[in-house]
Amino acid sequence: MAVLACAGVAHAQSSQAPPGYNEQLIATGGQVDAIAVYCGKMDQSAADQHKAGLRARMLQKGVGASTFDRGYASSFDATMAQAKSNPVQAKAACQRVEQMGAAAARQP
Repeated sequence: MAVLACAGVAHAQSSQAPPGYNEQLIATGGQVDAIAVYCGKMDQSAADQHKAGLRARMLQKGVGASTFDRGYASSFDATMAQAKSNPVQAKAACQRVEQMGAAAARQP
């Protein structure tokens, strides 16, 4: 997630993202939100707020609303379905989310 954030800053400063870059950011946002909701680290209301912020940023970059909505929903739903169908894998993802949160909290 930190890598994507750093990459996002670098590309935000340039005039145009590489092909598929914004779509990948949208998909990653849906995946991260789904895992956070599944793991109990975020409730649906917070996920919706995060989604709205991401949507606004992507629309400012020229991504179409329907492109964002389809990409985010598809990614969120697929990740949630995968987590529910494979609890062992989901538990490992929850542990990674917790580790990432702890690492982020330690940064100045």
